[in-house]
Amino acid sequence: MKAFYLALGLFISACAVANRAGDFPPVILDGETMELVEGEAKKILAVTEKPETARLYTFYLSRFNGKPFLGLSIGNQRIYIHYELARRAKENVGYLWFLRRTLAHEIGHDMAGHAPNLQALSSVVSAGSTAASIASHAPGVIGLAAGAANLVIGLAGTATAAVYGKSAEMEADRKGIEYWKKVGWDCRIWVRSFKFQFDKGMMGDFRHPIDERLYQSLELCLDKSDPERISIEREIKEAEEKRIEEQRRKSQEERDSLRD
Repeated sequence: MKAFYLALGLFISACAVANRAGDFPPVILDGETMELVEGEAKKILAVTEKPETARLYTFYLSRFNGKPFLGLSIGNQRIYIHYELARRAKENVGYLWFLRRTLAHEIGHDMAGHAPNLQALSSVVSAGSTAASIASHAPGVIGLAAGAANLVIGLAGTATAAVYGKSAEMEADRKGIEYWKKVGWDCRIWVRSFKFQFDKGMMGDFRHPIDERLYQSLELCLDKSDPERISIEREIKEAEEKRIEEQRRKSQEERDSLRD
């Protein structure tokens, strides 16, 4: 682990040099917005398993060169947050909840001691990539996930896939939800955002399986008897049965075409 953090230190130093050269995603200085980020982060850090480390955390604002990230933990208590997400969180409570979710997820990574893939991180900081922008309209508290496809893709998009593995992503979600519950925030927001992605066919990738993340959030946030959980589980089951039936149909069509 010591060797990893030595390498990480060299990586961060290289990033600092690249930043001056204009290649690293520029860190945006906005005191008012950073005050909001740090204030929300403190609420989460206070309920973690290591609240005494809160003072060690450093947060940065960035647009990630247009890449689809809402947040990124690079280890050693260093976390980047998308500037537009944080800026809009000052003005709209919907974005504020997504900021809180992002912070909890990234803090979960760090608290778990997840070691990011340095090679993948180097691709994150390189310029020239095109990605979906944050949605131009802010979701409301009720039905928070509706209309937020571009916003939530930062936690599910393929651009983040190689930085952490599947088990790390699932654990970061789990820890994030646990922190939310301790703070007293309604973690149904996690369920509904994953459900929104599931409904839109945004299934993530093998490191970010939306169906598994949705199941996990259901188990952690809602009782088995909760009507919302029952309804979502039924929809997931029906969607899976439909997917299997569609695969069978296509396979049959392929076999029939081969006979012809």
